[in-house]
Amino acid sequence: MATLSGASGTPTSITLTISGMSSTTTYKRKYEFILAGEVKATVTDSAAGTTTFSRIITGLTPDTLYICRVRIYNSSTGGLVSEVGPVSVRTLAQSTSQATVSILNYLDNLTQLASGSFKGDVGDTFYISAAGTQYQTYSQQYNFLYFRLSSQNYNTEHGASYPIPIQEGQTVKVYYQSKTTTVPIYNYLDGQHTLSDGSVSGTIGNTFFLSMSGTQYQTYSQEYEFQYFQLASEGYATNHAATETIPITSGQAVRVYYKTKITAVAPVISGVTLTKDTATVTWDKNGGGYGSWTIYWGKTSYTAIGSQSIGSSPVTVSGLDPGTTYYFWIVNKAGTDSKTSNTVSGETKAQIAAFAWTGDDATYIQAGKAVTYLTAASWNRLTAKINEVRTARGYGSISFTTAYAGQTITAAIYNEAANAIGNLPGAGSVSTVSAGTKLEAAYFANSYSALKEALNRAISSYNG
Repeated sequence: MATLSGASGTPTSITLTISGMSSTTTYKRKYEFILAGEVKATVTDSAAGTTTFSRIITGLTPDTLYICRVRIYNSSTGGLVSEVGPVSVRTLAQSTSQATVSILNYLDNLTQLASGSFKGDVGDTFYISAAGTQYQTYSQQYNFLYFRLSSQNYNTEHGASYPIPIQEGQTVKVYYQSKTTTVPIYNYLDGQHTLSDGSVSGTIGNTFFLSMSGTQYQTYSQEYEFQYFQLASEGYATNHAATETIPITSGQAVRVYYKTKITAVAPVISGVTLTKDTATVTWDKNGGGYGSWTIYWGKTSYTAIGSQSIGSSPVTVSGLDPGTTYYFWIVNKAGTDSKTSNTVSGETKAQIAAFAWTGDDATYIQAGKAVTYLTAASWNRLTAKINEVRTARGYGSISFTTAYAGQTITAAIYNEAANAIGNLPGAGSVSTVSAGTKLEAAYFANSYSALKEALNRAISSYNG
């Protein structure tokens, strides 16, 4: 048979205990605690078959005798099962002394937070939610777990609704747990939400980097080109670099944007044509369609001494040294990717040496003197030099009349050379003759319009 007992607790509370109840009931009991004819509390069991139940009744008057009864109901049907009591219990008298209870607050069992305290009458009680305990602050920042009392040797864990007795030396240890949340990571490719999402779980108030495991950044930053990320906490209004931190807050979310990587394609050089100071390179993009193309050249392979941006074929490089071997290659750069073509090489044409009839034309070919050192061989060298300049200029060769020893230089033979020289860039004025003209020294050298001087002006013009 169930019985009711009571015990004084504090000046404003008592404890009522029902014991001896049957363990075979299949329903949960509902208890109605009645003090001095007034229902002070109504509580339902958490499980069926409870044999003992205790309840602290608070809000009572100090040093007052209370007649206590408890009605027990079937919580399923609402029917009255039994009534136990009455018992008489007196609250403790109000103490005239006060004590301060120390409140020690802990986070995650390791970190000690700022302490609190509560001062009240000895024998009275208070709740952990009272002002001064720090509960009002920390229960918002963290998850409240429980507290323990020094008066119970810290052996029992209590919830926030448990009254804390005020007594000398009382200390309360209160335990909180960091709040955690999961931040979703939404990954976009080329502006579309087509990639798999990620997530990061962490403590609210902390931060993390996008490169953290779980975001998918480690995978997608290799496959695609990272652009930026945006935060829900900023209304997705600001673009951030991957090196910036992400705050963990309630409701936080991250949108990460990637774009398809643009890959470079190795160009192909098919040939090079050189003059004394230029090179014309023929090349092909080889199917590449993104980025930029740059031609490089140097006197050794892949050691550049010059470069220029290019867009189409062929491309001409100028300012080269005559008679020098050069190497040429082209690089296609697309984003962070680059590819290099094959290398071609060639030698620029050497400068053309000046022409002279003899080893000392100033002496042997003087105005007013007979020309005695002009030979067939020197005439043939003249015409060969003319063709050398023409070829260097990109003109075709001329089939000059070949001179032989003892042969007379006729006006036609002379004019053949004079006209060819006169057509060369930079030659200037050159004398021509008519049949019967006596060919004197001034027609050959040491005068402005002489063959030698005109030809050497054309050579100087070519050599630059």
